[in-house]
Amino acid sequence: MRAILKVALTGLALAVFVGFPTAPANAAPQKKCDEETSMQALDHSEPRDWPELYRLFQDYGACDGGAVSDRFSADVGGLFLDQWEHLAALNRLAANKAFERFVIHHIDTTIDEDDLLGILELSKSHCPAAEKRLCTLIHTKTQNTLDDQREGSE
Repeated sequence: MRAILKVALTGLALAVFVGFPTAPANAAPQKKCDEETSMQALDHSEPRDWPELYRLFQDYGACDGGAVSDRFSADVGGLFLDQWEHLAALNRLAANKAFERFVIHHIDTTIDEDDLLGILELSKSHCPAAEKRLCTLIHTKTQNTLDDQREGSE
């Protein structure tokens, strides 16, 4: 029992020290989506990193539909391309399975084909060993999205 407690406290201390929010395993967005919240979700600034996207998910994830969904997809696509070297941060936040599903869901056909190809290449050729499972999810969803995009253009 002591060993489990020690491991749990060490992980929490590391998360606080490194500055990453801890992510409960299944925490979903807390707010309800009303018109004002939806407008705020559309007006948010582009997230600079994965923890910032996580905060947006917590604040506005309940509004994930229509134009807000498209905005989140642009955010996710941009972060994969600009923050790939920080995939470990996403992997830690993906302990919250609702957030992991949110990120993977937003690899969609609204993302430009060239960006999807870039994400596909990163997930295939530049995957850190510790993030292999996450890279496989990203790679599979990106390939499926590219296939869907190509089918739609025929």
